[in-house]
Amino acid sequence: EVWWQLLWSAEKLAAQRAMWKLEDEARKCASKNSTLLAHIIGLMSEKFKTKIEEQTGECDPVRHWFLYDTFQMEHIVPWVFHAIKPQKGSSSKPGRRMSEQLLEASDLSLAVLETAFRYRDENSSRYGIGDGYLENGILTGDYTGLSEFWTSQRYCYIEFGHLLDLELDSCRAWIQKTTIGVELPETQTVRRIARNSSRQLQILGLMHTERVRWLSAQENQKLIDESIATKQAHIKQRKWQLFKLAGIGHLDDAIMLAEQFRDMGALVELIIELQDQTKSLVTHQDSPNKNAGADENASERLSQKISFYFEKFGESWADSFFSRQISMGQSGILFAMKKFQPFVTRFLRKHPAYLRLGWINDVIGENDYEGAA
Repeated sequence: EVWWQLLWSAEKLAAQRAMWKLEDEARKCASKNSTLLAHIIGLMSEKFKTKIEEQTGECDPVRHWFLYDTFQMEHIVPWVFHAIKPQKGSSSKPGRRMSEQLLEASDLSLAVLETAFRYRDENSSRYGIGDGYLENGILTGDYTGLSEFWTSQRYCYIEFGHLLDLELDSCRAWIQKTTIGVELPETQTVRRIARNSSRQLQILGLMHTERVRWLSAQENQKLIDESIATKQAHIKQRKWQLFKLAGIGHLDDAIMLAEQFRDMGALVELIIELQDQTKSLVTHQDSPNKNAGADENASERLSQKISFYFEKFGESWADSFFSRQISMGQSGILFAMKKFQPFVTRFLRKHPAYLRLGWINDVIGENDYEGAA
């Protein structure tokens, strides 16, 4: 526990430096009277920051926070979202101003959490935590007896997720131009928010894993129940976050993250979307020769990717992939996938609802006429 406390303090100092770099850049911007961090600290409840004593002569709340409150770094992330979220009953901010604030909030939250996880992953051995116990900054071993990790405390985890949702929904509205009566933001700003969203979804995944593991290791049944509810809610929400990320121009990132999360349901849908986009792209090629070449290369890449998933994920991928094909009325695809015949047979034989397809597979896939009879 002592070693972890020392490591957590060092992570917060690393995050502090990343935050100050952003703050310093923001202060150099002549068009700004106040920075986002100054706004956040101004809004923050007194119980989450050290009171400024007038006799010290310190009048800069941001510098004061950096000097006295780095140890309370876990409170910054929830207040980042609180400072920019749309308020009920108030008119929405102009699109351009909102996008700029959203980008700053995104950068700031990543400066804290991305830096912290990276520092932990790279420096844990210096604090007596041996190699092999961490993966991407997440403890893979026993959480028993450890204090709650500051990087995944309840409100930090929840509000970071809310910030990500706001970014994804805003980018989607701006890209599709569904916002009415507001000035659309700069395209470059929207692209930067979209890129950040991909990184934030990855960090949210780390926070979720860490939080669920810590909750599961507690003796309090309420916390154990919370771990189960948190996992279920996250998996459901994550799927839509991946789809939204794909919808704002980051399909490749969404696929990569679905692979990392081993979310087969989402991965199948994203691969189908990739297939549709590839077909659409090929259709719009100019020359017939270019068409054929592009079609062949795109099909080969998709085929290689699907083969890789069968090799890496096995039956979990096969079950999701085959179920989706059948639901789309394309069960014939299963019988054409001779390379993966063992997966097809196991899938059909363990699902009674596919008895008829199983009979067809026994004949044309397994050549098992006696079994089919």
